[in-house]
Amino acid sequence: MCFCAAGGQDTISTLTDVKLLKQQLQPGVVQEHKHFLNYGHLDFELGTDAPDVLYPTILQLARRFSGMA
Repeated sequence: MCFCAAGGQDTISTLTDVKLLKQQLQPGVVQEHKHFLNYGHLDFELGTDAPDVLYPTILQLARRFSGMA
């Protein structure tokens, strides 16, 4: 199970890099993919709005695949 996220302002892991990675994964591995237009590389961990826009999706997937849904 994988949650794939990409940032439009990420100069370290570009959208092209994320697309290449997704192509190499087996079907069904990526459960959800979101693109955050204004996010840079560290915004996924340090962004002030990450708890509101990113973490709920991660927690929802973790609950679904742990049987806690």
